[in-house]
Amino acid sequence: MGKKKLILLPVLFFSILFMLWPVTLIPQEVFIGDIAECRFATDSFDSAAEQIFPVMLPPESLPSSPDATIHSITIQKNGPDITVSINFTPWKTGVLQLPPFFVNNVRILPPAFQIASLMEKTGMAVLAPPRRPLLVPGTTYLIYGTIAASCVIIMVLIIVFRKLIIARTITASARINRVRFKKTMKAMRKLEKKIRKQPQAEWYAQLSRVMRNYFGLLCRNDPLSLLSSTGPEIAAEIKFVFFHIPDAISDSLLKMFEEMDMIRFSGRPFPDMRKDRIHDIRQLLLQTENAVNEPDQEIQPHA
Repeated sequence: MGKKKLILLPVLFFSILFMLWPVTLIPQEVFIGDIAECRFATDSFDSAAEQIFPVMLPPESLPSSPDATIHSITIQKNGPDITVSINFTPWKTGVLQLPPFFVNNVRILPPAFQIASLMEKTGMAVLAPPRRPLLVPGTTYLIYGTIAASCVIIMVLIIVFRKLIIARTITASARINRVRFKKTMKAMRKLEKKIRKQPQAEWYAQLSRVMRNYFGLLCRNDPLSLLSSTGPEIAAEIKFVFFHIPDAISDSLLKMFEEMDMIRFSGRPFPDMRKDRIHDIRQLLLQTENAVNEPDQEIQPHA
């Protein structure tokens, strides 16, 4: 019985000493593989000669242990207290006892402290089975290639669709231009057959109406919109809608309307130049069509 008491006394002594010698861990809960810091106060320098602080142990003086890797040891003095800071990485769970080390022949033994266990914390005794990968190995480049190809295809489709829309628009516009021009030429051929049957004033009135119908369709898409407009107003309308049209065309157009109005309203006799005027007007309308349309929509003289 006495021998058992003698054995329990050292254990009780070191347990009380461990409780009275507090250790601060940063972070408070440390697991295997974590980089942590252990701080504790020491009185090992009380009996030593006067020591200059702070003290940082060189790498070659750091102690080694299979239970932990010690990265650095720093000793500082805060007022009457001397604090030891040890940066380390533990490699075992449970109670960890770091090895002692020497500073100027002063031996310092770090107190033991607890290293937490993930298995005890989670209640798992074995590792979790590996999860299936989100992607089958080797499909990453296939996915990137598919995305790149899809982007190229979309861009090509957008370009083709845009060109088709432009082509259809140009085709529709060219069809409208040709219909307008052919209708006007047909009306002028009818007038050409009436040269010997109608007086000049009546004939030029019909020619003026044909011309106003044509320019009404050209500028406003309405054949009746310019019936009451004067020659200068029609010329100004054409320059306003088609600002790039040559001045020679608008000047010839203005001169043509002024000549027709003079023959219609002056009451004076004029030489019969109607065949020449029909030819001149055809050439003027052809120049007008080719000036206001795109190059690929130009109307040929035989249209």
